[in-house]
Amino acid sequence: MKRSHLCLPVAGNNVAGKRGTRQGLRRVLAAGVSLMAALTISQTALAGTPAADANVKLVQTFLADVRVATFQHHDPKEIRSVSERYISGDYVQHSAGMEPGRDGYIDSMVKLAKGPEAGGPPMPPIEDLYWIADGDKVVWVSRIQLPGQDKPEFMFNMMRIQNGKIVEHWGK
Repeated sequence: MKRSHLCLPVAGNNVAGKRGTRQGLRRVLAAGVSLMAALTISQTALAGTPAADANVKLVQTFLADVRVATFQHHDPKEIRSVSERYISGDYVQHSAGMEPGRDGYIDSMVKLAKGPEAGGPPMPPIEDLYWIADGDKVVWVSRIQLPGQDKPEFMFNMMRIQNGKIVEHWGK
């Protein structure tokens, strides 16, 4: 008779002998490993899952909106509006050369929007090449051809998303 549930051998009540005990222990171990894997996976938004896809979409939309506000419209109010829509108030900036917090990010982007006359460099187009999501983190690789350089520069960035907002950034 085939059983669909897990049978645990009980000491002193093993009618199947040693073979039954070994099979029972294998079942217990297999069930435990399967349960741990299922619990681990359920806590993580893996690449290709709806949560991971939503995090990538959030970062892509943010970058598109903030780049338009900064490099096309050159509008400090729009930069602030976009940043406040996507970036958490307790945002942590881990990147060198960027001011801390959401306001620091906004100040840096406003400076870039003003261009060289305000101390910001002219910005050639940025091409986003690769996207990877793992749980609450989104990583992407971008390429930019800076003036006067023979080879393009590649930038690696990572943002952590929490409750639909960007809460941390690492990168170049």
